[in-house]
Amino acid sequence: MGAKQANTWLRHYTRPIISRLNRKTVNFNFSVNDIFAMQQLCEYETVIRGSSPFCKIFNTEEWISFEY
Repeated sequence: MGAKQANTWLRHYTRPIISRLNRKTVNFNFSVNDIFAMQQLCEYETVIRGSSPFCKIFNTEEWISFEY
């Protein structure tokens, strides 16, 4: 239960992130799943390695949206 709402929120909060990252890349279009995976990689690598370059991609507001 709540999967529909979670997917709606995911599409909403990743929209500006996708736009920002797509402006910085050539021949690649980020998706909702790409953004979610990069945020999860930050968490996993931080636990395993102590830090992750993926964490720096996102600002504080974007992390709060991910946590929500």
